[in-house]
Amino acid sequence: MAAEVGIWRGHYADMTLPWMRWWDMQGNLLAIGDERTEQERQAKELALQEITFLKAKLRELGLDLPS
Repeated sequence: MAAEVGIWRGHYADMTLPWMRWWDMQGNLLAIGDERTEQERQAKELALQEITFLKAKLRELGLDLPS
């Protein structure tokens, strides 16, 4: 994967400053450790909410699912 370095102004390590950051070739800022961890946590939470919603809908349709 190709990437490039640039200056990003934002809040990190309890400081708002210009920081050197990596971007992919489409211009998307690449997540660093804590950001990636938070993105993964949010994605997992969303997936669990969707599963709960879909199970409820299936039960409404009369399908009995294991918990």
